Amino acid sequence: QAKLHSTAADNSISLTLKTASGKTVQLTLTSQDNGLAVQAQVSGGELSSDELAALGKMADGFQSAIDGLTQNPPALKLDALTQSDSDVFSSVDLSTRLKLNNDSTQTLELHADADGRSVRMSGAAGDLNMSVDLKNAAILGGSDQQAKALKGYMNQIEAARKRGDGDQQLLSMFEDAFKTLHSHYPGARAATAPETVNSIKLTETDHSLLTGLADFSASVTEKSREGNPARPGELDSFAYDVSQSTQSKGRDQLNRTLVQDQQSHLIASYHKPLWPGQKLDLSIDPNSQNYQYFQVNDQASSKTSIGYEKGALVNASVSQSASQSTRISRYVLGHLEEDKTTPLKSSKTQNLLGILNQALQQDKQAK
Repeated sequence: QAKLHSTAADNSISLTLKTASGKTVQLTLTSQDNGLAVQAQVSGGELSSDELAALGKMADGFQSAIDGLTQNPPALKLDALTQSDSDVFSSVDLSTRLKLNNDSTQTLELHADADGRSVRMSGAAGDLNMSVDLKNAAILGGSDQQAKALKGYMNQIEAARKRGDGDQQLLSMFEDAFKTLHSHYPGARAATAPETVNSIKLTETDHSLLTGLADFSASVTEKSREGNPARPGELDSFAYDVSQSTQSKGRDQLNRTLVQDQQSHLIASYHKPLWPGQKLDLSIDPNSQNYQYFQVNDQASSKTSIGYEKGALVNASVSQSASQSTRISRYVLGHLEEDKTTPLKSSKTQNLLGILNQALQQDKQAK
């Protein structure tokens, strides 16, 4: 029983809530094969009736998170924990350590407050790390704009998984975390709310060229493994990162520049059979050494720029660039038959100044 109530327990799940009034609530579950322990602690004073009611709703979210983490395969069900009532809870922290069936350990940490959200997870399959900056609320768009941007990122992540032969389960959890952290932002912008970035107020024209999502950084990395006993240097690996950052520069409201950068990078390597349908069973036997070894290195970036001089729109453009490198080494009976690298590059810049000025003129005439 003493071990169950200590950090030595096999499994530990803890939820810490800080209230806006300065109190702290901590719920902890610890377990082993032969027992379960539950602890609940409140410090800083007694909870009010409103705080107790909000705590009841958070308990449901806590249970949902536990159910997701302990199901097979595991899933990240963290939505309810990131949608807490900000008038009642100033911050939410979830910390878990679970012993899996293969004796490996999986850890997860979630943090959410008015300034941002973050998720870190580490396990046998790999690691993911994600943070969302909510301090720059002025760049947030409407629900339709955010939904469109989220769909685009989900397609981008899935395309990277297929291109790099990423682990389906790990990437599914990465997608779950991405959608959770970018859904139900606290204090979503109202149409009449003053919106500023570095003391510069954004216009509807500015918003029309941004993604509508909060700035973020996210990465996922599979645990590398030796995929071919006969060639230990040939690793099966997958690493993908994606980010967005937004900055406003200028002397004043009439003379300024708004820039939003988006970046992504994929590095992966994996083994495939020579022909579709062929079973890949690599060993030190030369007769098994019939395969293709892929090495992928992709990068993409997009920069949106909006500039004003003396209140007039003078620049509105989107510049995009992408590069892909695919190296395929082909082995037959252990002998290298072909080693080919295919590089691809593309870039383009769209000048949107004319389109936006025409739209602004139409709006002016309509009013």
